Amino acid sequence: MTTTSHSHEIDDTVVIDTPGLQDVKMREKSAQEIEKQLKKDKSFKIVYVITLESGRIKAHDLQTINSINRAIKTEFQYGIIINKVSKYLQQIIDATPDMLNICFDLLDKQPCKIFILNEIEELDDRDNALLKDMEVIKELYLFLDKVPASFLSKERVDKVDVRDYNKMVNDMESKIHSLIKESEMVKNNVCRLEEMDKSKGKDNQHHLTNEVNLPKIQEGNLCVSTFIDDAPVYLHRNHSPTNNKRSRFPKPHFIEQNCCLF
Repeated sequence: MTTTSHSHEIDDTVVIDTPGLQDVKMREKSAQEIEKQLKKDKSFKIVYVITLESGRIKAHDLQTINSINRAIKTEFQYGIIINKVSKYLQQIIDATPDMLNICFDLLDKQPCKIFILNEIEELDDRDNALLKDMEVIKELYLFLDKVPASFLSKERVDKVDVRDYNKMVNDMESKIHSLIKESEMVKNNVCRLEEMDKSKGKDNQHHLTNEVNLPKIQEGNLCVSTFIDDAPVYLHRNHSPTNNKRSRFPKPHFIEQNCCLF
């Protein structure tokens, strides 16, 4: 677990790996370390690296992102890397995309870019292992290139507030469960309405078939048959990220422009 910041220079870019806020004993120190790195009067690319649990973002990760982002009192953008996504987790994401969208809705500020990094067996449970897959490295570079750099003046960076952090995490967990339950109820209602709609469609088709066999209407007479069905109401909760609202623990990686914050 990272407890202090580590800097790595790649070409003309400095990558700073900062600690997360998971460890209760180290939380205050980690918050101070993150604040110190942000107060360098430089341009940064801020990227949070997180992992998933049962296809959703952990409450601790969401709260860490919110706590750090709230300390920045100027316009900025950031990205998220979802790390170590196994084939099974990818299937969950594909089958239930709302799970991620629900979590993103709980962020004060939405990420501008998100990158899903699939699990790489050669790096599993290894310390200081280097990624050698050039295709993946290329995709990561493209992702980082698309995350805009933001100049952060030290006067516009406040203290990373971790007071009542555990309470905020618990509140976040409750919100996640509540929103997931609400989403499941909406899905169930939609499914029932769709089934009702299909059933009515079959009944209507039956009526229309019977009408074909009716005696031919005599010339000069007018017959109008009107079928008015109750239109199903489809409830939809919009979980799409918006600009306004919107491992292990998310650790901010700061890439300075000539300093890349991870």
